[in-house]
Amino acid sequence: MATIYTESMKALSAMIAHALQSAIGTAVGRAKEDNAASSQPKDPPFSHEPYQRTEGMTVADYFDRLEWALQLNNIPKQKYADYARVHMGSELNTAFKFLITPKSPEDVPYSELRLILQQHFDEAKNKFVESIKFRNIRQQK
Repeated sequence: MATIYTESMKALSAMIAHALQSAIGTAVGRAKEDNAASSQPKDPPFSHEPYQRTEGMTVADYFDRLEWALQLNNIPKQKYADYARVHMGSELNTAFKFLITPKSPEDVPYSELRLILQQHFDEAKNKFVESIKFRNIRQQK
């Protein structure tokens, strides 16, 4: 009877060893996959407040600050347009989409995006034209 007990213990220990090997092998495989995925370069986390006209800031000033923040966070220049579209806020984003129609926003490079918005929002107003418009509005009331 002692040999049966020994044989069943050997069989049980062999089954446990096999189960451990398969479990460890699966865990090692997952760890290797995770390491391979984590070795891919990821964009660093970045946040920037959206543009708000009420603060009295020009669009040029906003984009200067955005560029400085992107440079400090080591964001590659080819991704500036992507970050600008995400962080510039709804006012600039809506105007930008309207101004570039029928183009898609993803097709416009950063330099063009900045120029379009600066020309639209920061263009110098002619005092005489604004004065005439104001008088016309006042006379109509």
